[in-house]
Amino acid sequence: MIDIKQPPYNALGDGITNDRAAIQQAFNDAEISHDTVIIPSSSGDYLVDNNLSVGSNVTIQWVGNRFIKLTKPTSTGAVLTSKSVTEPTLTPFVENINVINPHIDANNEKTNGENGIGFAHCKNVQISGGHIKNCKKNSSGGKGINFEIGVKMCSVSNVFVENCSFAFFTQGIDENDTFGRDRIGTNIIFTNVKAENCDTLFGFFSTLLPITGQAGTMNCIVNGFTAKNVGKTGGIITLDRYANAQIQNGFVYNEANYNEENAIPAFIKGRGTNILVQGISIQCKSKNIISAFPVGAIGPEMKNCSFNNIFWTGEIVDFAIDGENGKIVNCSFNDFKINSYPGDILGPGGQNSINTYGSFYEMNSGKKREGLLSNFDLYDLNDFNSPFQNRVADTNVITNVVLSQSTGPVINGSVDQDFLFRRNDKDIAILTKNGLKTHGSEWNGRHLIMGDFHFWINGGSLYIKNGAPTSATDGTIIGP
Repeated sequence: MIDIKQPPYNALGDGITNDRAAIQQAFNDAEISHDTVIIPSSSGDYLVDNNLSVGSNVTIQWVGNRFIKLTKPTSTGAVLTSKSVTEPTLTPFVENINVINPHIDANNEKTNGENGIGFAHCKNVQISGGHIKNCKKNSSGGKGINFEIGVKMCSVSNVFVENCSFAFFTQGIDENDTFGRDRIGTNIIFTNVKAENCDTLFGFFSTLLPITGQAGTMNCIVNGFTAKNVGKTGGIITLDRYANAQIQNGFVYNEANYNEENAIPAFIKGRGTNILVQGISIQCKSKNIISAFPVGAIGPEMKNCSFNNIFWTGEIVDFAIDGENGKIVNCSFNDFKINSYPGDILGPGGQNSINTYGSFYEMNSGKKREGLLSNFDLYDLNDFNSPFQNRVADTNVITNVVLSQSTGPVINGSVDQDFLFRRNDKDIAILTKNGLKTHGSEWNGRHLIMGDFHFWINGGSLYIKNGAPTSATDGTIIGP
């Protein structure tokens, strides 16, 4: 073992002295001997005035909670990085790096963003435990942990990141660099991570050439996360032409005054392919749950994605939007529970968006999906606006949707497509441009009743209400 405070290194860790040379020499020696570098407890933080780079077959372990703290902007954009970044000619690729209990303070030093840990062109990297903070906001930097390009079989577990632009970030490019190195990122795993006060929790980016192509070789798994006050800039999760991600088992809580605009842009923002999101509980205000507006260059769609078992508490404007016709394709939304929801499930997609969703189809078969929205439970909807509004599609299938404690309308605006209502796998009604056709309904002598919904004619107009009306006009007009 190499102790950076012992000779010949003699790092002080007093919060005053620049310890970079001592720590870097310890890293270099550990690479030669395949050894472990110990960052011990000290009277203060270990100050460094530039990046620290690590080579292959090295373990770095913090004992205690003293930070390696940056005092000036680095030349590489990360406090701790790999030699494949700093010495691409001499060390084109590194592997077998173990970082245990890292404590890194980027100190908001760089104007255009500084990463806490930033690795590229590496394999078999494990980062476990620790605390990374103060990576300044900017789209080109400011990541707590950044697996950039050419990263293979790398994992992060039980790390806490705070006050960064992105808490966790990974990116790949589908062509080799000038040194001939592969820049695709594969087999990246985040497990039981935590973040607070970060503009975006997870960023999954892929640079595709040409930009109209679809990524096919990236992949990342997120299994377990908790976050507080995240998502005010790019949404909680940002996708930019990424493919093959699984994001599951998470909890997000945003305080009411977290964002100046009083709502984050979206839970998931951007476009990607083969994205699975499931088992997430969120408490916050958001403009959208899903927003497929492009994050970077205008590229492919949000395609072949599945969003399952989501519990949401907090106001949102629209459930999902894409801003362009047909940019959410072959996606499914299942087992959602939404509390305190004032907006539109199938709502308008923005000022210049008409065909907000495009078409939804079964992900694998390519057939129209039976259950575009399935197993939805919408409750505490006293300010409920129009849940199904102004859709453009052949037929929208609404399966097992429960509208409880709602005093607002169910259908609002012109009916410009068909809505098929189902409950327990049985068709109960279809609302078309030409009228309402029913299946398995009942007639109480005055109203047509389907589940909790009452339909009746008054003065030549068709009315609807969730629950029994108290008068002939106690409902919403949905047709002439």
